[in-house]
Amino acid sequence: MDASIARALDCFTWLTSSVRSLVKQDRVAYLQGLASRVTLADVQRPKDLYAAVRRAFPGARAARRANFQALPAVLLADGTTALDPATRVLRWAEYFGEQEAGEAIELADYPQHFSSAQPDPSLGGPHFEIAALPTLQSVEQQILALPARKAVGPDGIAAELLHVSVVHSAAALYPVYLKTALGLREPAAWRGGNLICLAKRASSLMSCSAFRSILLESVPGKLWHRILRSQLTASFAGVCLDLQAGQLPGIGTDSVALAVRSYQQLTKRRGRRCGLVFYDVRAAFYMLLRQTLVPTTEQDATLLGLLDRLAPSAHTTALISDLLRGTWFRMDGAAALILTHRGGRPGDPLADILFAFSFSAYLRAAEQALASKGLSPPVPCARDTPFWQEWEPPQHIQFGAWADDFVNLRDALTGPGLCADIQASTGLITAHASAVGMTLTFAVDKTAALISSDCGRGADLGLRSDDTGQLGLDIHDPVMQAWHFLPVVDSYKHLGGIVTANGTAGTDLSFRFSKAQGALRPLYRRLFSAPDIPQKVRKLLLQALVISRFVFTAASQIFGAEIYKRQWCRMYVVLWRGLLRWSSAEATPHSYEVLRFAAATNPLLALAHMRAVFLRRLTRHGPATLIHLLKAHWAVDPVRSWLGHLHDDLRAVAVYVAPVQALLSAPCPVAAILESVVTDEHWWPRQIKLASSRFADRLEVWAGQRGRTMPSGIAPAPEPTEEDRPFACQWCTARFRLRKHLAAHAAKSHGILCPARHFTPTSTCQACLRMYHSVERACYHTKRSRECLLRLAHLMPPMTLAQIRLADAEEVQRRKKLKKGQWQAFEATTPAQPTFGPRRPTRAEMLLGLDEEDVTLDLLARTFRPKPSVLAWLNEYFDEASREGPRTSTAGYWLQPPSGAPSVSVSIVVSPFCE
Repeated sequence: MDASIARALDCFTWLTSSVRSLVKQDRVAYLQGLASRVTLADVQRPKDLYAAVRRAFPGARAARRANFQALPAVLLADGTTALDPATRVLRWAEYFGEQEAGEAIELADYPQHFSSAQPDPSLGGPHFEIAALPTLQSVEQQILALPARKAVGPDGIAAELLHVSVVHSAAALYPVYLKTALGLREPAAWRGGNLICLAKRASSLMSCSAFRSILLESVPGKLWHRILRSQLTASFAGVCLDLQAGQLPGIGTDSVALAVRSYQQLTKRRGRRCGLVFYDVRAAFYMLLRQTLVPTTEQDATLLGLLDRLAPSAHTTALISDLLRGTWFRMDGAAALILTHRGGRPGDPLADILFAFSFSAYLRAAEQALASKGLSPPVPCARDTPFWQEWEPPQHIQFGAWADDFVNLRDALTGPGLCADIQASTGLITAHASAVGMTLTFAVDKTAALISSDCGRGADLGLRSDDTGQLGLDIHDPVMQAWHFLPVVDSYKHLGGIVTANGTAGTDLSFRFSKAQGALRPLYRRLFSAPDIPQKVRKLLLQALVISRFVFTAASQIFGAEIYKRQWCRMYVVLWRGLLRWSSAEATPHSYEVLRFAAATNPLLALAHMRAVFLRRLTRHGPATLIHLLKAHWAVDPVRSWLGHLHDDLRAVAVYVAPVQALLSAPCPVAAILESVVTDEHWWPRQIKLASSRFADRLEVWAGQRGRTMPSGIAPAPEPTEEDRPFACQWCTARFRLRKHLAAHAAKSHGILCPARHFTPTSTCQACLRMYHSVERACYHTKRSRECLLRLAHLMPPMTLAQIRLADAEEVQRRKKLKKGQWQAFEATTPAQPTFGPRRPTRAEMLLGLDEEDVTLDLLARTFRPKPSVLAWLNEYFDEASREGPRTSTAGYWLQPPSGAPSVSVSIVVSPFCE
């Protein structure tokens, strides 16, 4: 018996090890197959790729799980809870039907309603255009472009079924499409679908407004609508706004984001005040008025359909009219049929471009209304530049739009003038939206205003606080005779990233980095740093799932200061470090070792590559408004503008590629690189790839030199003397060249803080009575003002470390939130303001002019007298201050080759106008 138990245990152990080994082999094979099939399309859909990778590791979970399930209950219109499933489904149908002007009908009554439905496609007929008919090739192309693993419509036909044999599928569907085009009537099953509800966020889950609806349509019907969409794209290109993103190739949300950032930085550089007003239209896709798109018999004589004037043919207009009549939806699992009369059918391939036609017309009308009132933002002047001459400057700055959101760019000479301008323009746009049946949602994450931080937040701007303490402006809607509260925020998130009131890039970088780390952490030990998975597979998946989230957005980023570029480089290396493991902080792998193991380029070359791809798209597609803003910004700020970053890219590439050095010697390197892009758009990306290849070679040389002795022909670097590092630490043997280096060492290693920090309890300097809005800024003021710091020493004793931590607690928590990507915690740094006095008197001021008999013990007890050692400490602090001066001999860390060889001198001063 004992032998059999031992044999069974041995077999169980062997079987367990064998199963685990086979599971590991299967996982590696699955990941290798997944990595071999990764294409650019998969990188553009990181969520789908991430889900495929997570299937190999079902046990991996994020530390902060964001998954939640909505409760099946729902609140009725009167605020009570639905008591049974039938009432719940009825409430959903009533809510979403109200958005699209729907009415509940019986299935048997649908033919009668359809016969009298508008619009009528035969109006103005008969219609026939050969270009409006589908071709067999177009059907095959649309079938091949269908994404897999998507929900099916009521007919149950999936994309995978059509992919089994594309030729046979297209041949079977083509007669139906041809009959639909010739007869101007598509099947009734293609006119609607099942409606499902998706929760927007994990708050107010029992409210209908917290959900959005998705229409699950027939896949063959979607194919037909994709064919119609391709016919409308060329017409839309002639009417869309210059900064309207999302519908046409080459113009994305990153173009709109760069235009907004350039305008913000340009306005600041010109000494003006900048304001950005972001607008959000409530349920815009659901409330689209179809009568504004196609001609109907219900409209007035002056209201003509947009597509009737803009579509490529009357036949195409008739086809669009046909698919907009008799539309319906049915709640998933319900029997009631809702006939809709409004909206662009969100979820349909035609929904976005049909809405874009109507939305562009609304925005143009709003721009004309602003121009008639003299409220159009002025076009910034830009001197003639030797590049991009083929792009004409815009007549006026248009709205920047994406989906159903848009932004209005404003500027003024003063803060009060800017707020008055925002009130007038927002009130006019609100009234215009109400006149056409649109509703704006006013909230901090919906319709809100972002005012530059140099305006301040004083009462002279006309701001007021609501019940929650949020600052904002009162907006009057004369059409609806209603008042709205427009919040004034310090940061705003849109599809292109995070925009802040001071125009810095730190908040957006932290947000992007936190999103990338959110994808890295759950799979760090199981996949990315697992030694039993091939390094090539791990590298490719990390690049597709994590690095792409962070690097692709850098092309439209403007680094206003060098510190943000260094921050981006550090984050880039940290993400690649996810391929390695180390036991302690002292054993953290070197940056060069990380990039060598990952076979990745250095951060500056990665930035240059992303900007080169964006520059090629910008030169090919525009838009003209963005190009004009980039030129105007470069003219007034050739160093910190986006075009100025191209000069930084040249410096990074010139370290490794000799031909690029000639561009640096040109009178205007930026013009030279733009001319090269026009001549050969692939030349500049090729130079960057060549520089990346040579950087990899230098990494191998650097790795080979590690641990070796210095060759006999090369003298070792001399040890620094005490004269070179005069500042010595009194608690250890460390010495430093500058006093600020010593102060940083003392704070990090020994907990000895700056003297000014011990006398700054609040954001207001108690010596000069100026409020700096943050303890950090107040500390920076007292550190530079000898008079204020010595006066504070006569007013209060130095704070202890516990008191300092208590004073810093709020700002420390805010910085931690920003580091985690919580952009809502950002607070703009507004100009310092004087506070009401009088100043608190010192001991000498209180006793000045008093006779000896007037000085009582009570008066002496209430006065503070500093210790002589404290005053000597502060005087020594100011007397030993060091000045670094301008740096002329040092270069950036990533501008030096890894092997230590001398790099090309790239410190060239360039005229922004090439004169």
